[in-house]
Amino acid sequence: MQKGAADFALGKLQPIIKTKVSIGKIRIKLFNRVELTDIYLEDQKQDTLLYAGSLTVRANFLDLLHNELGMQSVDLKNFVAKVYRETPTSPYNFQFLPDAFKSDKPKEPNPNPFRIYFQDIRLQNGTLSYEILSAPLTPGKFNTNHIRVKNLNARIAAPSTDAKKLEVNVHSLQFVEHCGLVLSRFQGKVRSKNSEFWSDRIAIVINNSDLEISEAGYDTKAKKFAGKLKSKSIDPQDIALFVPQLSHLTKSFTLETEAEGQLPYINVKKLITTYGDETQIDISASIADYSKYDTADINIDVRQLKFSPDDLEAFIRIVS
Repeated sequence: MQKGAADFALGKLQPIIKTKVSIGKIRIKLFNRVELTDIYLEDQKQDTLLYAGSLTVRANFLDLLHNELGMQSVDLKNFVAKVYRETPTSPYNFQFLPDAFKSDKPKEPNPNPFRIYFQDIRLQNGTLSYEILSAPLTPGKFNTNHIRVKNLNARIAAPSTDAKKLEVNVHSLQFVEHCGLVLSRFQGKVRSKNSEFWSDRIAIVINNSDLEISEAGYDTKAKKFAGKLKSKSIDPQDIALFVPQLSHLTKSFTLETEAEGQLPYINVKKLITTYGDETQIDISASIADYSKYDTADINIDVRQLKFSPDDLEAFIRIVS
């Protein structure tokens, strides 16, 4: 009965989206748990847009009567998603989906918008790709036009997805990107109230480097920001995945910085960094307008500036 209902629904859906979609099995338990296996969706070039080995959702579907849907748990395993576009201005390969359900009727303001929240999201063994096919490849360097992620695993809670009162807690996130970037740890919580966004702590470990962001906040209306950043070890080879000019550096950095301001004004209250055992920098600085850095007023207070000759030569190579 359940499989027949799914086949009937897919039979109605495929003529609308004009591409192949299929589900291996569907099970509904106790009216609050849905299990799907072998989910497959093609794009309009008959390439895989989405595949998932299994998707299990536990939700209180009676919440729909109150214009909301609470997801107690979402468990997605062994999934593949491929998103691409031919050029930076051409449509994405999934554009046919919103187009198929697009309405020409003007939208009226909704005083009671639909609310959806997630108590527990678990992603296991995911593979994701995002490509702009016309863009050049850059082997060994992170490329925003060619992102290919494998071994994606995550556990996330999102009790509120409303941008005006956002609450997202990333318990764990790991993946491997094809350029050589390995994200082995990402943990943090982000909240918002109206235009203010903040996070007490975000911890990141990438390859051989660690970062900790604390007391961070940004007001999208006032453009005020503040935050602290600390690292016990930054491997320059990890930075070189994004900035190849640093690939010749061989010693680890440490970093401790604190900044605040109201854009375009930036005030770096503290910046302490070391490179190896012989280079130490301790400064504070401010700039009146970062968007006009060539003419803006800049103040720098140097408390310590120490380089070894070899380290200084290595840093000069970065800009030469």
